[in-house]
Amino acid sequence: MQERPTPRKAGKDEAADETGRENASAEARAEDSIEQIKDKARRIKDSLKAELSIDIE
Repeated sequence: MQERPTPRKAGKDEAADETGRENASAEARAEDSIEQIKDKARRIKDSLKAELSIDIE
């Protein structure tokens, strides 16, 4: 038989769900930031290669 959540327990579950959503959102923002940094690094590398006429790995 399934236990019905008490109002206090339901509040904790809702808070946990909210925290999970916040964490997922923060993780998505961090991944976006990492991709932006990688893109910027690629542009800098390409600019240096063009400026210095050398091959940078």
